Amino acid sequence: MIWVNSEAHERSYTYGELIRYGIRTSNLLKQWVRKGDRVIIFSRKVPEIYFSMLGATLLGAVIVPVFPSFSSEALKYRFEDSGAKLIITHGELKEKVKKAINGRAEILEAEILSDLIKSSSEDLESEVTQAEDPWFIIYTSGTTGKPKGIVQSLNTSSLFYISGLYHFDLHEEVRFLANRRPRMGGRLRSCLDCLDKGSHTPRIGL
Repeated sequence: MIWVNSEAHERSYTYGELIRYGIRTSNLLKQWVRKGDRVIIFSRKVPEIYFSMLGATLLGAVIVPVFPSFSSEALKYRFEDSGAKLIITHGELKEKVKKAINGRAEILEAEILSDLIKSSSEDLESEVTQAEDPWFIIYTSGTTGKPKGIVQSLNTSSLFYISGLYHFDLHEEVRFLANRRPRMGGRLRSCLDCLDKGSHTPRIGL
């Protein structure tokens, strides 16, 4: 994975590094969440988003991506509806998060997570999960009523594989530009299609 920020600064991660950072993040998240708990990701496009998704998956936690440009009221609705125990966010969004949750869940800033990962354990103790266990909750826009949370199970990963193989025609030489925030089904797929096949390099722009 190659992450590029607005100033063209690059950070690159091999698949081995992504696995290790995912394990380290999983061990960190155990302080706040367990299997089945909801974790909201409300952040800018930074590598820690992907470490968090991998870490939460290893714990059997359910990931709830929320668009970071949403208002505190929109976030509050999704927080209350999902029953999230933890919100992973970016420092500049923390005040919006605090207003939305009013002390009812833990907040972890991506910048702090980045530092904590460095000293976290790489001993893997992943949860035993089943194919039908929930993996993501993707909320609809709410333009025609209240947003609805659509649950996607772990067996969705097989669809990511097929999508990457046949829809995007991904293979080892391809660099895939994922330039949208992972907030909805298609955006998540654009990143996870690459990771799921285990042989591609997604390129993530900011």
